Amino acid sequence: MGFRIKSHFVKDKKRFFRNDGERIWGKDDALWFLRNARPPPPAHLPRGEGEVEMDENRKEELGMFQEIRAGLGVLALFTLLTGVLYPLVVTGGGQTLFPLQAGGSLVEKEGKIIGSSLIGQNFTGDGYFHGRPSAAGNGYDAGNSSGSNLAPSSADLIKTVTARVAALRESGDARPVPVDLVTASGSGLDPDISVAAAKFQAGRVAEARGVTAAEVEKLIAKKTTPRSLGVFGEKRVNVLAINQALDLLPSSVPSVAP
Repeated sequence: MGFRIKSHFVKDKKRFFRNDGERIWGKDDALWFLRNARPPPPAHLPRGEGEVEMDENRKEELGMFQEIRAGLGVLALFTLLTGVLYPLVVTGGGQTLFPLQAGGSLVEKEGKIIGSSLIGQNFTGDGYFHGRPSAAGNGYDAGNSSGSNLAPSSADLIKTVTARVAALRESGDARPVPVDLVTASGSGLDPDISVAAAKFQAGRVAEARGVTAAEVEKLIAKKTTPRSLGVFGEKRVNVLAINQALDLLPSSVPSVAP
């Protein structure tokens, strides 16, 4: 039910009242409205639901804009820290403290890059040490790193390993074949072989180069990398490094190809 509005003058000021006696607007309020376009409701009157809802919406809008501004500020800050400053510090520090490793551990010979000490190569000549079999592409494809993904029980894997063992024993060598000479690594790019795998090939390399097996085994010992920190991993021989060293021995075998 609505209220009936009545008016009367009190001390030369016209005031409006509801029929329950509550004051609505007075002359002074009307003048304030004309000057300020939007008067606040009298303090003793309850605020209307529409005005309360408008104020709440205004607060929500202000809160949303504040959150957006704060989010954009955090985004800009972390973009600067992680997208600019951090890469500059890491890259600059790496190039300064570890220039060889930061550049990819590239190996040069006579001013020409012939490979990386971190990526294996497919050596096939008798005068060179051979690396592990590779399932990366057509063999040691750095753009297609992968293993064979065959389980130990796979018939294909057993057949392949058996064929590799047979090929290594064609020379009449009946010694146990090191496992890394007949199985591929998980990446297909392993640059190292075990000391046992290097010694297994020493006789073939020595015969092809016309040097004694003792000289080759001495070279193997010189090029053997110990365990990391003396604890982690196994002793290993970098294939590219030892093949480079072989080219310094008296031999007619061509130099290491890239």
